[in-house]
This record gives sequence, structure tokens and C-alpha cells, in this order.
Amino acid sequence: MPMGLNVFLKAVGEKLIVRTAVRNVIFEGFTDPVLDFVHKPGSNTSFPSFLPPGLAPYDKFAWFYKRNLSLEYDGLFNMYTGHDTLDNLGVIDWWNGSNATDYFDYPCNVVEGSAGELFPPGVTKDQVSLFSPDLCM
Repeated sequence: MPMGLNVFLKAVGEKLIVRTAVRNVIFEGFTDPVLDFVHKPGSNTSFPSFLPPGLAPYDKFAWFYKRNLSLEYDGLFNMYTGHDTLDNLGVIDWWNGSNATDYFDYPCNVVEGSAGELFPPGVTKDQVSLFSPDLCM
């Protein structure tokens, strides 16, 4: 671990191992010293500018924090149903009203592929194309 990062993590009180209930790690969240540092009122820190725009400033850490029972967390998808041709089954047409994101440049900003739940017939494991809003903001 780079020396500067090690010093920072020790300074904010981050621990290598955290013990908490599974429900906290998955859905409910638990407090984290790094998140507390970023959101500390009155400090000169703010939500880090190197993170993608639109990323929620979380006050807790959990894999699915603020996602449980949320219908619109990942945004709005327009996906082909395969009605015209089965080659389009599950293929994403646009996400949040656009077929490209604002964060990356072409070709990394293109909204394409499947959301991962449904694929056209005949797709092999070496042809899979996925779009994940968590990675493409």
C-alpha cells in the first residue's frame, strides 16, 4: 500500500477488518471513517471531484445501500423486447433518455449491450456485451 494512503487511512481511523451484521454490509449500511471524513462539516473537503458526476454522496457503506425496493435507482432503461426480431431481445436502446453517457469519451460512453438479465438467442459466452450504470456514469 502506498505510504500516503496508509498514513491517511490511519489518520481517519479506518480499520482493515470491520465486524458488523450481514444486513449492514448488504442493505442497511454502516458508518465508515473515510466517508465521514469526506462529508465532515466545516472542513475544506467535499465530495471528491475525481468521482463521476451523479454518484450519490453516501453517508454509509453497503453493497446495495439505498437500492432496496428502489425502482429507479439504476435509471430508466429502454430495452428491445424482441418483437421485431429476436436478435434484439434484451438489447438496450437507451439509458436515461440517451444512447451515450456524459462522463467518458467515445467509444467508452456508448450505451450498448444488455442489462444482464436477458440476451438474444445464440449469444455465446465470448460475445456478451453488458451495460452497467454503476460503471458507466
